[in-house]
Amino acid sequence: MQKPLTIAVRDANRLASVEAYDESDSRYLFVQPGLGVFVNRVFVGRTMETHRHPHYHQFIYVLEGRGEGAIGEQTVELRPGVAARIPADTPHAWSNTGDAPLTYLELKLPTHSEHDMRRHVELCMPGVDPQLLGIDPT
Repeated sequence: MQKPLTIAVRDANRLASVEAYDESDSRYLFVQPGLGVFVNRVFVGRTMETHRHPHYHQFIYVLEGRGEGAIGEQTVELRPGVAARIPADTPHAWSNTGDAPLTYLELKLPTHSEHDMRRHVELCMPGVDPQLLGIDPT
């Protein structure tokens, strides 16, 4: 049974990174059944290599910084105000070509079920209890 949603407010500037790499980091704002909302950064001069997400669709909205993106066969300029939809399993990569972190809001929508978001938490956020994010562990 799905739990009812409650009001929640988070300050992204105070959240710890749940995924941190040499080239980027990610902070979750909200993860609930059917939706994950994150603030991500690609650091100056760095590239997030080509990757894909087979179990969820991804939407991004650039907040600050400049860069270049590859989505499938398309190359896109990434700058504040640019939004992109990336269907599940589509290869994509981001490069920061500016002089400040490339920061974007990311929404992840599972293609099938709550299981997909639970699996994402298990793979990408080791040690984070899915129940703390409002995701049913069963």
